Amino acid sequence: MPESHLTKRALSDALKTLMRTQPFAKITVADICEQCGMNRKSFYYHFADKYELMNWIFDMDVLDLITHRKDEQSMEKMAVLCHTLYENREFYRNALNVQGQNCLRDHIREIARPIFRARVAEVLAGEDDIDFYTEI
Repeated sequence: MPESHLTKRALSDALKTLMRTQPFAKITVADICEQCGMNRKSFYYHFADKYELMNWIFDMDVLDLITHRKDEQSMEKMAVLCHTLYENREFYRNALNVQGQNCLRDHIREIARPIFRARVAEVLAGEDDIDFYTEI
C-alpha cells in the first residue's frame, strides 16, 4: 500500500475515533493530527479540510465495495455496504448530521445523481424529459 494511502488511512481512523465521542463541528484538524500523531502539514498535503477527509472516508468505503467485489451480485454488495455502515455507525450518524457546504449528504447526492439518472434513463428509454424524474 502506498505511503500516501497509509497516511490518509491514519487520518481517517483518527477522525472516526474522534467522532465516536464528539460532534464533527467540535473536531479540529489539530485534534485529528494529535489523535494519529501527525502534523498539520501532513494533513493539508492530503486534504483541503476536515470535510474532504470525511467525504474521502465515505468514498473509500463505497469505492472499495464497488472495485474489489465486481463479481458479487447487487444484493451481496448491498449486504456488505450495510455491514460497513453498521460497523461505522457512530461515524456515519455523526457525519450525516453535518450540514452546510461540503457536507456528506451533498457529496452522496453528487455521486448518486448520475447513477440514478442513468438507471432512470434505462427504464424510461425514449422519454425526453428524464430530468423531470431525476432532479432532486
